[in-house]
Amino acid sequence: NYGSVEEGGLWNWDVSLTFASIVCATDPVAVVGALHELGAPKKLANVIDGEALLNDGSAFVMFLIFRENVDALHRGDPLHTGATGVAFFAQLALGGFALGCLSFTIMNTWLAVVENDWRVELSIILAGVYATFAVAEGLLHVSGVLAVVTLGLLMTRRGKYSMSPEASVAAEWIMPMVAYVTETLIFFIAGIAAWTALTSYSEIVYTDALVLYCVLHLARGLTILVLYPILSHTGYDMRPGELLVVVYAGLRGAVSQTLSLILIADVAFKPIDRARIHFLVASATVLTLVINGTTVKPLYQALKLYPANKYRGLIVQRAIAILEGEAMQKIKEKLIDQDCLYSRANWETVKALIPSLEGTTLGDNNQLQIGEGSRIEVFSDALIRRILSIEQTSRARLEADVAKMALEVPEDESAKGIGAKMHSSFTQGGWFAPTSKRVEQAIAKKNTQVDPRVECRTHTFLAIALADKEHEPTKVDKPAVPKMSKFASRTAHNKAHDRFTGAASRVVNAGVAATAFDTGDTYTQVEKRGGIVSSLFEVVRQLYDEQYESEMLSGGPLAICREGLQAAEDFLAEFPRASTGSAFELELGVIEYMLPSRPAWAGAAEKIPLVGPVLAQHAEFFSCFDRTEALAGFVRAHERLADIVASDPSRSRFVKHAVSPALAKARASLHAHHLERWVVVSFQISILAARAANDAKRDEVKKLGHAGTLSHQDVGQLAPVFDHAHYKLEASRSGAFFGAMRFARAVERARTSSDMGN
Repeated sequence: NYGSVEEGGLWNWDVSLTFASIVCATDPVAVVGALHELGAPKKLANVIDGEALLNDGSAFVMFLIFRENVDALHRGDPLHTGATGVAFFAQLALGGFALGCLSFTIMNTWLAVVENDWRVELSIILAGVYATFAVAEGLLHVSGVLAVVTLGLLMTRRGKYSMSPEASVAAEWIMPMVAYVTETLIFFIAGIAAWTALTSYSEIVYTDALVLYCVLHLARGLTILVLYPILSHTGYDMRPGELLVVVYAGLRGAVSQTLSLILIADVAFKPIDRARIHFLVASATVLTLVINGTTVKPLYQALKLYPANKYRGLIVQRAIAILEGEAMQKIKEKLIDQDCLYSRANWETVKALIPSLEGTTLGDNNQLQIGEGSRIEVFSDALIRRILSIEQTSRARLEADVAKMALEVPEDESAKGIGAKMHSSFTQGGWFAPTSKRVEQAIAKKNTQVDPRVECRTHTFLAIALADKEHEPTKVDKPAVPKMSKFASRTAHNKAHDRFTGAASRVVNAGVAATAFDTGDTYTQVEKRGGIVSSLFEVVRQLYDEQYESEMLSGGPLAICREGLQAAEDFLAEFPRASTGSAFELELGVIEYMLPSRPAWAGAAEKIPLVGPVLAQHAEFFSCFDRTEALAGFVRAHERLADIVASDPSRSRFVKHAVSPALAKARASLHAHHLERWVVVSFQISILAARAANDAKRDEVKKLGHAGTLSHQDVGQLAPVFDHAHYKLEASRSGAFFGAMRFARAVERARTSSDMGN
């Protein structure tokens, strides 16, 4: 019994119609999203979206009318008659529309006045939306929902041209997030209210929720059936199958929950009636989301509303042929073959890690049936076997390249080759290993405290000075070396600073004794000619950032590359008479020192029971990744630097003499790193090359969409294939903790099967 005995055990008409207006509001977001994924025509989604938009506004108006009747009955005031009800409806509806137009005029004018400040523009939009609703409901007593809907429609149609491009992009990201947060809060509060109602009143029956679910669909279907003659001859000319999808798309959501929550503090409704409304509305929302939202895809596919167009099928086949033929060849020639790192990868191995669209056909409902080749497996045995099968020939070719590079880099024993000697001393000692230990012992012996902000660079400079001690000339003049002003006020650094400046002066003197490079200029002399060195450092920094933005460099390697560049800048700032070439070699030395192929603690970690080997494998695997990326990033940046300054004779000559030696050594280091750990580095290079090629292929799909060769629905189905592949490749690069272990096991299985085959 829903009502009193006098009412025959039923709700009165006003309570019943208030409840009906609540459950009439629909929220078909899940269904519309599913239809977009299935490539349904826009007209079907537009009908469902438009019906929900107007339905929400009218349902809210009807809710206010019938709720007002319930409140009037509780107060003893006269109820709305037919005439007063129509007048009240007109007040709410037309008043809401008028207020929405007024709000749009104010916001549009305000946005036009603001000068390209997206923060202010977005604040105006948010404040305008909430202020419109508050004024409508609190002051003017008109429909706030209709006012906001009108404001949104006008802003979409005309107001967007008053916004700056930055504000439009920000609104596209921020507004959905605001909607998501508010809807989540609504569902959370509504769930608490429904659970409280269910546990507080034993009169509430569970089966009523199932009855309501069926009645809602019957009522919706009956309404559309009555209006079918009109719908089939006007507007989009809807067919029976399409109307069945429209009936099934009647999900309930945030609007219904909001209207039910408005009644929480309304004493005109009996507590048991409020509890029943909370429970029934929440039940309808859950059932429609769980049942309709998850089964609309099979229903749409089973109906086969849109037969495949054979001509469109031919167009799709032509587009797939372009993607797998011309597009892949262009990616190989312009992206893979031209890159210092990606060119090391075997193209067939890279192709195995990129989704192939061969075998894709056009199925029912004009939906693409994507072939099995679109699925990739990163740690597959076949992939590892392919890498192992080409190891011998690829190693031989790479070793030949290393020998050729060694012949091209002369051994210069003059002062201008001091940077090379410093670099050599690092490599022979295991990349700063003994030097770093001597520095730490010296600092510990003097009991000095090193500022964390400069500790790394102080150690680097000390390492340079101490590592080159054996190359110190016997007879050189010793010009004064300026002390580091940023350390001057720090008493704790005085002794370490004296040791540093004394040793470093010998390095500087050795470099100045002859020439910095063939022009005979020191860093100071070069810098006076328009700031050549500092401008080139800034270009290199930007090139590092560009690689990060294009995902050629990860965050860790980028930070190390920038640290090496900053160390080179600081070194020249402290020793302006130093060789400029040695600064670029210092940049490379810092990168190699801070990114070893195997972390120092990996050996100790292996001894830890159970988790130790896994941790060591993980650290070694990803340290190798970082070293590969950082060395390649150094080579790319400095190769690009040479291209940029090619048209400037002074800078081009400087780059040739000062940067080229470090660039040659970086290429040699990358070769040596690859040869030392062939299988893992080859695998990682294949992953990085495949990730870049995958993103380029996805861009080619979008270009075909812009050209009209592929439809918007086709692009919507194909793009996620490459997004998923990008995620898997990226996860193997940085996100999979057990990736190293999976790789090691795959290598072991591949070697075992190879031995058994032999």
